[in-house]
Amino acid sequence: MGIGRAYLVFARAAAFALALAGCSSARRDAPSPIECVTAADCAPGPLVDPGDVCCDSGVHLGVFSRKYLDWRAQIRASECKAHSCPMLPPPTPPMPCATEPRCVASRCTGSCAP
Repeated sequence: MGIGRAYLVFARAAAFALALAGCSSARRDAPSPIECVTAADCAPGPLVDPGDVCCDSGVHLGVFSRKYLDWRAQIRASECKAHSCPMLPPPTPPMPCATEPRCVASRCTGSCAP
């Protein structure tokens, strides 16, 4: 995949993460998926369907807040055992920098972002 296409995929994933942060269909008990103070507050993880926290979006990995990823893991372990998610195509392999956590302006992001 060329750098231009890879950046476009990354930009779409970042837009999806921002939409998730403000999505009205997201659960009210969910912590912010992107809020951080330092890079240590961020970690790579899958993009999720904002309407169904049990399922991944199928886009690719991104960088999210550890609080959100921990919360999501707890929800999936306790509430999603009998839940089935739609089959999705395999996610696009991310550029290595897309999963290197940074905290910029109090938002988790990969190191590819300017």
